[in-house]
Amino acid sequence: METLPLPFTDEQWCPVVGYEDLYEVSNLGRVRGLVAWSRWLAGRIRKPSRLKTGRLTIHLRTANHDKTVSLPVIVAAAFLGPRPPGMEINHLDGDFLNNRADNLEYTTPQGNKDHAKRLGLTAHGERNANAKLSDDLVRTIRQRYVRGKTGCGYLSLSREFGVSRIVISRIVRGVAWHRVT
Repeated sequence: METLPLPFTDEQWCPVVGYEDLYEVSNLGRVRGLVAWSRWLAGRIRKPSRLKTGRLTIHLRTANHDKTVSLPVIVAAAFLGPRPPGMEINHLDGDFLNNRADNLEYTTPQGNKDHAKRLGLTAHGERNANAKLSDDLVRTIRQRYVRGKTGCGYLSLSREFGVSRIVISRIVRGVAWHRVT
């Protein structure tokens, strides 16, 4: 009978940067305490908290203060080294819950945005929570402007649809909402 490998057998632990004597972080994105605090036992895996954005944080305690720290920041500092100035942490698979060391990289802010766009993680058009217009309204604006009806200039369209003349101009020229045909 073949034995199956145990989960986490490839788990490696490193000290948490800045908390070396108190906590360790694993390459699988788990944090454990090395010192017993009131209700936490030494060696116990700490449960991360999830922010509204979906990102994970972990609460770290010292003798003098408590601090909430981003989990990918802890993992990256321990396994990728110090973050270079001006760089951000990118999740390669786009999943903020996957904080394994092999899923993280340092990249520029623009590189991070481009990566999110390639993975389809950014909300464009009517999927954007702040969008005032729908795809259908954008089509209507373009059709009415192209027809050239009297009174269908940028100003009248902006008043009718509740957006600025600049937005109307960008829609008509295909700069904004360019995915809508």
